[in-house]
Amino acid sequence: MIDYGAAFSYPFRDRDWLLKFVIGGAFILLSFLLVGLPVVYGYCIEVQQRVRRGEDHPLPEWKDVGVRFIVGFKFLVTLFVYRIPLFIVAIPFMILVILASGARELGAAEVVGGITFVAFIAFVMLYGVLLLLLMPLIAHKYSEHEHIREGLQIVTILSLVGEHWRELLLIAAMSIAIGVLALCGLVFFLVGVLLTLFYAMLVQFHLYGQLGRQISETPVVNV
Repeated sequence: MIDYGAAFSYPFRDRDWLLKFVIGGAFILLSFLLVGLPVVYGYCIEVQQRVRRGEDHPLPEWKDVGVRFIVGFKFLVTLFVYRIPLFIVAIPFMILVILASGARELGAAEVVGGITFVAFIAFVMLYGVLLLLLMPLIAHKYSEHEHIREGLQIVTILSLVGEHWRELLLIAAMSIAIGVLALCGLVFFLVGVLLTLFYAMLVQFHLYGQLGRQISETPVVNV
């Protein structure tokens, strides 16, 4: 069973949590230069791995930044592959918009453009919700051996949804909530959005690690 309260409280059990949060926030700031984000994700993957092993205290030290960069970069590549369908759908969408804008009859152009736009937005939203739900499982498979190909085992990932859909829904809802609060700067005693964003990621990956531990402890039934 997932302990949701522990995901929110565990970072503060580390006596050096403030320093580690400040460093994490600094790397998030460097994400604007496309440098820090892979490091932060690499750090969070280690958090997830530790939680899966039952070692969520203390927080990992900020060392081996190069290794974390590689681990996080490969995870970002994994996530990018899952977003390729969005780019594939965007291409015909842009073509239809261009054709509609060149239509002689303005009414027809508006109808075609409107339908196309609504269909595209609906697809983006539905696909985004699907990825949000699958994110814990994608991170779980990737973190096992830090291989991109394992994070892309979509058949295996989907096979886990039926048994863990309740946890996936709750984790997704909590991820959205903590993300919104972090962006508003309302978490972490109003210290700053960078630290709250880092905190939100720690909470998410702690939940991912707990789900991963639950999956690992589930006995395999041979049919």
